[in-house]
Amino acid sequence: MRWLHRNLWGLLLGIVILSSAILLYQSYQSTDTSEASSIREAAHLIASPFQKSINWFSKRFQGLQAYFTRLEELKKENQALKKQILHLTNDASALHEIVARSVSKSTQLNWVNSYPKPVIFGDILGISTDPLTRVWWLNLGAQDGIKVRQPAVVAEGLVGRVQNISSKQSTIQIILDQRSRFPVLVQRNRSRGIVVGTGSGIELRQVLVGDELKIGDRIITSGLSQLFPKGLLVGEIKKIVQSENQLFQTAVLEPGVEFNRVESVGILPLELGLFEPDQPQE
Repeated sequence: MRWLHRNLWGLLLGIVILSSAILLYQSYQSTDTSEASSIREAAHLIASPFQKSINWFSKRFQGLQAYFTRLEELKKENQALKKQILHLTNDASALHEIVARSVSKSTQLNWVNSYPKPVIFGDILGISTDPLTRVWWLNLGAQDGIKVRQPAVVAEGLVGRVQNISSKQSTIQIILDQRSRFPVLVQRNRSRGIVVGTGSGIELRQVLVGDELKIGDRIITSGLSQLFPKGLLVGEIKKIVQSENQLFQTAVLEPGVEFNRVESVGILPLELGLFEPDQPQE
C-alpha cells in the first residue's frame, strides 16, 4: 500500500503528461489551424479522464495517508500504555510483597517481645535438595554471635537447631531431618515420647501403650535433652498407629510450622528453660 501510494500517482501523472505532450507537439507541427484545434480538443478529451482519476486517487490516498498516520500514532500509544501497565503491575506486586512481609514480621515481632532476652532474626538463603537431609542456610554466623546447637524457631513453633557455623553463615538442621530426634511431652496429659524426623514429616514415638493419645493433642518440647527449651510447640497428632503386643505406640504429627512458607527464623539463646511458658499453651 505504501509503494502504491508513493508510485501510482506519479505513474498516472506521467502518462497524462506524456500523452498531452505528444498531442500538443503534433498540434504545433500542423499548419492547419482547424486541425490543431481539433488535436488540442482531442488532447483535452484524452487527458480529462486521467485528470479526474488523478484527483479521485489523490483524495483517496490523502485519506489513506491520514488513516495510516493515525494508525501509527495509535500503535505508539498502545505500546506506551502497555509499558505503563507493566510498570503499574510490577509496582502493585512489590507493594503486595511489602505488605505480606510486614504482616509476617509483625507476627514474629509480637512473639519475640514476649520473651525476656533478645532473639536474633535471620533470613533463609538456601534449602538443601536432599529430601532426607533437611538443612537450611541462614545469613547469620559467628560474627553475629550465633553458636552451634542454638534453637531456631518462629512464632508458630520449633524449626530446628544450628548445626554448623562460619563467620557469616550457618546451617540449620530442621526437625524434619531423618537425623533429628528429641524428647517431648503430650501437653494435655504430660506423657513422654520422642519426636523423630522422617525426611518429609515428623512422628511421635516411644509413647507407652497405656498412655492415652488423641487426635489433635499438642506436642511440646520437654526440655530434658539440653537441645531445646521446654514448652516450644512441635506439632499436633493427626494419626495414631497402635500395634498389638507392642510396648509403645506411634503417632504421625502435623508440624506446627509450615516449613515450605518459612522465610526467616529466630535464633534463641542457649540457656535452657528460658522460654518455658508461665502458663500452659491452649
